[in-house]
Formats: sequence, C-alpha cells, structure tokens
Amino acid sequence: MRKIILGALALAPFAIAGRAHAQTDAASPYFNNSLLCKSQSTGAVCDLWLDAGGKYMVFYDSGKKAYVKGVDGPFEYEGRQGTYTAVVAPDGVRLCLKPEADHPPRPRGNSPALFHDAGCVTLPSHPVGDLWDYSYRGETYKIGLIAGR
Repeated sequence: MRKIILGALALAPFAIAGRAHAQTDAASPYFNNSLLCKSQSTGAVCDLWLDAGGKYMVFYDSGKKAYVKGVDGPFEYEGRQGTYTAVVAPDGVRLCLKPEADHPPRPRGNSPALFHDAGCVTLPSHPVGDLWDYSYRGETYKIGLIAGR
C-alpha cells in the first residue's frame, strides 16, 4: 500500500490529463477500503467509502433514536452519498465532499460532523490498517483505514 501512495505522489505532477486523473491518483489508497471514524465525545461512528468514479457513500451509527410508532425497522443507521474531489496536499490528501441533498432535510446534529456536510478535510497519509487521532471543528475522532468494505 505504501508503494501505491508513493506512486501516486510521484505521478501527481504529471497528471496533466485533467482533474479526474488527479482525483483518481490522490484518493486511490481509499478505493475498496473503509475509512472508519469514531467521535470521542459522543461515541457516534461513521464509515466512508470512496469510489474511483468520484462518488462516495458514508454511513453513520449515531446511537439509539426515536422510532416512529407503527413502523418497523432499525433506524439507528443513516447514510449520505454524493461526489468528491481529492488532490495530493503537502500533509496528506485534500478531500472535498459534496453530498446530495436530503429529501426531506435531516435535522442538524443527528450525525457526526465528520463527512456529514459539504466541505473539505485534509486526511494525513496512512497505510491500510493504521489508526490515528484527528481533530475537526473542535471534536476529536479516532480514525482507521481498514482493508475492505
């Protein structure tokens, strides 16, 4: 996996074929893997999947939620999908997410802040299997890049 990351970094200056090519090189360590996160204050967890085509999905387990009377099903889990761009940055990969609109809109605060809203984060380079701490908007997360989905 380190060879893939180093290869992507070495090829990035030569990625003149356009933005999609740069995106593929920068995000390739995440393809077919799971980027897991856990909020250290709330215990909420997320699982981010990046696809080579510039699309992503993220799933959350924010803990128990109220159930709608007369409706069966586990409502503890929720997710989002959208598109992303990724470029190699000096301190990792700059990942910018653009989620699809919620229909109906989801109340704010129901999910971990990380990967929930549109915006950019810089993820430090780590090989598959690593765990590390990450701070985002005043919250600390435990992050892990896990092989497979």
